[in-house]
Amino acid sequence: MDAGSVSRLLAATKAGNAEAPSELWDRFHPWLTQVIDRRMRHDIRRVEDVEDVELEVLFQCFRSARSQKLSAVKNRNQLKGLLVTIAKRRIINHFKKHGQAVGNIGRVAGESAFGLGR
Repeated sequence: MDAGSVSRLLAATKAGNAEAPSELWDRFHPWLTQVIDRRMRHDIRRVEDVEDVELEVLFQCFRSARSQKLSAVKNRNQLKGLLVTIAKRRIINHFKKHGQAVGNIGRVAGESAFGLGR
């Protein structure tokens, strides 16, 4: 990734460039999938859960970029930190929405996918 490319892509996204979000997706999708997958307990999450959260995170990022809320993000590490923060919040919201109690980030207690208590 060339120097300044993240800020350039975020600026292009804000300007309405349709290709910039796609390029950000391509660059951060594999990494973000791993981050979210590690933070969700494997005994109760499904592949669809990880994908749902990831889409929510990236769409929030794109919406924020379009509204210039990400103007302070200047590099890849800053964007990654922001994506992790959004992901943590979205994981909590996702499990609350599906009726599972949330403890510490990365630790979720509730019923299994089969409805059996743990």
